Amino acid sequence: MSELSNLAKVVRQRMADLGIPSYVELEKRCEFKSDVIRNLMNGRTKSIRSHRINKLAEVLKVDPSLLSDDKMKETSKRSISYDNLATTGDFARVASMPGDTTHSYVFPKSWFTLKGINPDGLKAMKASGDSMVSVINDDDIVLIDVSDKELADGRVLAVKMSSGIVIKKIFVTKNGYEARAENPKYPAWEIKNSDLNELEIIGRVVARFGTL
Repeated sequence: MSELSNLAKVVRQRMADLGIPSYVELEKRCEFKSDVIRNLMNGRTKSIRSHRINKLAEVLKVDPSLLSDDKMKETSKRSISYDNLATTGDFARVASMPGDTTHSYVFPKSWFTLKGINPDGLKAMKASGDSMVSVINDDDIVLIDVSDKELADGRVLAVKMSSGIVIKKIFVTKNGYEARAENPKYPAWEIKNSDLNELEIIGRVVARFGTL
């Protein structure tokens, strides 16, 4: 059996991470024709056509650049596998919040450098629901800076509630603060100054990744 290409290694590892049971199932989720993934995995093809990259990246929950031909050629020259991408200097692995079905997500370090964000203090979380729609959509991946818990006007924060982690935008009021959703069907909730000691802020949301 021929050695797996670097792209095939990424696909196989992400399938295992996400519990995708078969190549047929992955093709189904990507809405690909039969044998597109199977031909990649058995060595008949070494790459995925560019128009399929974004869909495959969405299903596998990785940055599309990780699956691009240029990046695969670059990593192939150095025999880099998915398991050590985060140690090569090119990629950073961000651990997920407890309860997320995906243990971690991988992003190009160049993106963090461009945005001036340190990936070491981040956690990732898959968003659910429509309360922050237009800013954060259902199934988006959000990055949370868990080292930055400052409660300030205009910030988007992740807060731990009895129902789970919620993401809201903070506004200053005369009595303290107000946490608001972007979707008007969800009422705002007041955060009084007397309640601040009991408020469990996870961190500040610094980025989101998703489809338009």
